[in-house]
Amino acid sequence: MVRRTLILDEDALILVVDKDVVKQVDENRGELTRTEFVNFLIHSQLKEGNRSQNYVDKEEFHRFVQEVKELLRNFGST
Repeated sequence: MVRRTLILDEDALILVVDKDVVKQVDENRGELTRTEFVNFLIHSQLKEGNRSQNYVDKEEFHRFVQEVKELLRNFGST
């Protein structure tokens, strides 16, 4: 058994993830480091949890479509 010592800043911690997660991070992180990308993902997800509904429901979309159709009708008649 080989023992390794890892020296970190006092603010740094280690997060253990599966190999396939690391592969996904590497495929999507662009120019960011792994740490920067994971921090970005976590912060983004936590911020999203504080937001209200982040999508349009069916009724709201239907109203929008009707309003756009009415707008186009009015635009065409001028």
